[in-house]
Amino acid sequence: MGGKVIVSGEPSKSRRRVGYGKGEIMVLSFNSALLGTYKVKTELLDEWRKYTNSLFGNVGMEALAEIEKAGTFEVVGKGHYTMFYKTNLNVGDSIVGVTEEELKTFCEKIERDTKWDSGTVLNQK
Repeated sequence: MGGKVIVSGEPSKSRRRVGYGKGEIMVLSFNSALLGTYKVKTELLDEWRKYTNSLFGNVGMEALAEIEKAGTFEVVGKGHYTMFYKTNLNVGDSIVGVTEEELKTFCEKIERDTKWDSGTVLNQK
């Protein structure tokens, strides 16, 4: 998901260096194909709970409870400098985020019928 771009100069030959040096910026990929409406695969919910609890603890469990309660949710964008995709759900003042792995493993994308989205109005008088 992450990488780096050399803006000027050459990358360091040292493999022990941690982080980014002068003239380097971090680049996080953004998969726009992940934007859209999703529903939870209920048969995998217990597995998702275990996964979330092991990685994110109580904060993650609160977010997952909100996803469960909603049943369906929208992925509306990607957070800055993070691996999380933003949803239309909130826990308090915080936006619920999901990873690409979670979307692909525990959710099913709902394809919309877009044939009526062109904005054309028929039989208008």
